[in-house]
Amino acid sequence: MTALRKRTNRITAAGIIFTLAAGTLLHFVYEWTGNNIAAALISAVNESIWEHIKLLYVPVILFIITGSFTFAKKIKTFIPAMTLGLYAGAAFIPTAYYTYSGILGMRHIAADISIFIISVLITFFTARHRILKQEPASQKGTIVSIAMLALITAAIVYFTFDPPHIPLFKDYVTGDYGIPFNG
Repeated sequence: MTALRKRTNRITAAGIIFTLAAGTLLHFVYEWTGNNIAAALISAVNESIWEHIKLLYVPVILFIITGSFTFAKKIKTFIPAMTLGLYAGAAFIPTAYYTYSGILGMRHIAADISIFIISVLITFFTARHRILKQEPASQKGTIVSIAMLALITAAIVYFTFDPPHIPLFKDYVTGDYGIPFNG
């Protein structure tokens, strides 16, 4: 096994474990903090699909930031590969949710948990695959990836407080959208 494969396998395992643990905890942080606005920026504020995407996004972005100081020095494609993986994993969440709930006509907590776990696996195995392809890294690709991550970060924050009134953002428990920002 090559050094790159070993390193990438360790990064993948660490990312999966970190994201599963942190994403699970972030499901409850907003409520645990008494609906703290700062907590709302990083944790789910309701049971909408959008807020469940945040449970994947926040831990992965923290992993990317940390990895950019450690892994990215030796793995030049780390940031673009992780960005691609994150977008793939995030796209899986609404796709799987609306597919299964549309077929069954209801939601199931076990299916929702499974979707989260699978989205984490998709994220990190997509990134692992891209890293192991060993395509030449470009500074432009890294800059575009960082811009894409900044864009979704802005969307995550903005739509926490002012989401469009479409099903992706609707809390399927209360029927509400986002949380009001009272200053």
